[in-house]
Amino acid sequence: MLPIPLALEGRQVAVLCGASLTKLRSPIQMLILFGLASLLVSRVVFYRNVWWRQANGTLNHL
Repeated sequence: MLPIPLALEGRQVAVLCGASLTKLRSPIQMLILFGLASLLVSRVVFYRNVWWRQANGTLNHL
């Protein structure tokens, strides 16, 4: 489903978003970016779990 390099790329994007949080002054922008980063990380983890289950042949237990 989701290849490992793409998942690593998503983590890098989340880390970059977290790094840019420290440069922002507006708490609203910080909240928006933090929400986007956490959404991205949760999606990456979810797809990695699906890919792992599919690779192990246990996808039917979802």
